[in-house]
Order: sequence, then structure tokens, then C-alpha cells
Amino acid sequence: MLAASRPRGSQPDRRYLLSAVVTVLALLSGCAGHSVSATSTPSPTATSAATATPVPHHVTAFTCAAGSLPVGSGYTRISCTITRAGPNSVLRASYTGQGSNGPVNYTRLTSEGWLVVDQTHGDSPNGAIGQYLYFNQSAWFAVAYSYPASTMTVEQGIPLRGAAPISCGQALTVGTAKIQGVPTPSSMVSTGTSLVSVGAGSRLGSYLLVPACLRDVEQFFTAALATAGWKVLEPFQLPPGGVEGTPVTAEAATVTRGSITLSVMLIGGEGTPTLLGVVVTPL
Repeated sequence: MLAASRPRGSQPDRRYLLSAVVTVLALLSGCAGHSVSATSTPSPTATSAATATPVPHHVTAFTCAAGSLPVGSGYTRISCTITRAGPNSVLRASYTGQGSNGPVNYTRLTSEGWLVVDQTHGDSPNGAIGQYLYFNQSAWFAVAYSYPASTMTVEQGIPLRGAAPISCGQALTVGTAKIQGVPTPSSMVSTGTSLVSVGAGSRLGSYLLVPACLRDVEQFFTAALATAGWKVLEPFQLPPGGVEGTPVTAEAATVTRGSITLSVMLIGGEGTPTLLGVVVTPL
């Protein structure tokens, strides 16, 4: 989920996992030059994830009309659809080409209130491959691009009733989907922006989102993991050097059952959905 310059299909150990979280948080807070080792003093248990709800603001629902999507120059659109998926309207568009100044218009996204939650990027002899995720209140915008394949896909999901800040206090229920035997919330959403790029040697997978605040998702997994027979080795905690709400909060827990050890990662901002990742940790 968070693997700058690392193939998405790989399975990092916990040291790399936490280092990746620290790296992303440092980038988001403008402190990319500051490196923190995942072997430093354990960070405190995340018992009070950010719960403040931001002031509501209008979030534009993108359309298939020319100029609506914040796509960078150098791309030619080949398809665009808008469908209903449960309580959300989901726009998916695909492109061919290579962005001359990046895949999307970052300045426009920032000015419209979009918060970057994940930036995964890798380079190869054939060009760059990457995937981004943005939140804006209860809406999301995901991007996956491959220069070797000259392709890009984008997806916006926005509630049919319009985007609004997500408040804490939801009682999440267990759904039917499981990840490595880990139960997940029934409201979990999988984005459609995934691609495979053999030329770049990387696989970018779909993002898993829970439309609930980080604190509620943490409480869900704390209870659901115990019920499913998982033993907690390390409870949810911030990565070493991590700070809540800068501008997102990231935390991870390590659990084991039988011969399998997993890291469950959660990332979210104030009033946004929560990004979920489950990673197998080699013993």
C-alpha cells in the first residue's frame, strides 16, 4: 500500500512497512529529508486517533466533459463512464500517453481541498509507474499510471448525496470479504484503478477504503481480530517518529495466528475515509 519505489506485489517485512509509513508521512509534512529508523524506540499506542471534523465545503463531482477531470497534459482519453456503486457515484476514465508534467494537475487538486493519502512511485529502465490516492471529505480520487505501457486510469468516488466530512461514532459490522483470513468491514470499498506493468516489474493493486473515521476502523479491527482468533503482537500504534494529523494519521498493528503473521495498516485524515492495508510479514 505504501511502497515508494518498491513493487506493489512484494511483501515487505515490518521494518520496511513502518519505514514506508514514516517516509510517506515525512513527504506529506514537507520533511522528506528527515529519516527515522523503524528500529528506534517503539512509538506510543494509538489510542486517540484524530477525531476532529473539518468545516464542510463543496466537493466537485468530476464528469466526462472536456476539462472536468484534473488530468495532466500529454494524455488522450479513450474511455469514461459514470456508474452507481452502492451509495456512491463512481467515475472511471482511461487514457493513453505520457504526462509531460506528471499524471494529474496537483495544483488544482490541492486548491480544491484534495488531500494526498498515498503516493506510490517506482522507476525502471522503461519509465515510471505509480499510483496516487487523494481524499476530500468522504470522496476519493485514485490514479494509476504506467509510462512503459503509456496508460493511465483515474477514478473518483463521491456519495450520491454529495461529499461531507465523515464523523466518528459509527458501529462497523463484519462483512463477507476477508484478507489473509482477516475480517473486513461490510462497507469496505475497492477502487478500480489497478494495473499490471510487466515492463516496469511492478504491480499496482486496488486501494481498499473504509468510509469511516480512523478511530472507528481501529476499534472495528481490534474487536474483529480477537473474535477471529488473531493474537495481537503489537497493538495499533504510530510508526516511530509519526505524528497524528500531519496531515494524515498512519498506524499499524501486528497480529499472528498459527504460522501467519500480518501487519494491518490504517491511514486517514480528519473527516476522511480510512485506507486499509494488510501485509504478510515473513517470520
